[in-house]
Amino acid sequence: MKAIVIGGVAAGMSAASKLRRVKPDAQIVVYERGGFLSYGACGLPYYVGGFNDDPAKLIARTQAVYKEMRIETHLFHEVTRVDPERKTVTVRNLDTGAVFEDDYDVLMVATGCNSVNPKIPGADSPAVFSRRWRTACSCMRFSACATSPAWLWSAADTSGWRWPRRCCI
Repeated sequence: MKAIVIGGVAAGMSAASKLRRVKPDAQIVVYERGGFLSYGACGLPYYVGGFNDDPAKLIARTQAVYKEMRIETHLFHEVTRVDPERKTVTVRNLDTGAVFEDDYDVLMVATGCNSVNPKIPGADSPAVFSRRWRTACSCMRFSACATSPAWLWSAADTSGWRWPRRCCI
């Protein structure tokens, strides 16, 4: 059995790891459009806020660890099309521009979502960043240091997570 996982952050890599435990002989391929696997997005505010100065602490497992687990991972690869009838995905290598198809028996989609910026004055400023990507958080830290004090907004405390709505850096 061959499984393709679209998305290599928390949900995608958890699914791939679980499948490895349940089906030890499965071929597992993960396509992640970003440059990091299995990072803890919940730790990003701590990195931006300076409570954690080492971004490597956000990585749960490295690409090398997944290779040892026999999970094939491809960073900077974006799945642009799914053909459920043929059981194929079309993949674009974001480094080279090469496009290819890959087939699957089982497909798991764990792509997450896009951030929505509020419609308030200043929300379209270049100093407003999405928290989704770890690279954006590095930019946030730099921007916050350059313009301190900076304000960080978080809607996370509406879901029970207690991160301050604003934080002076």
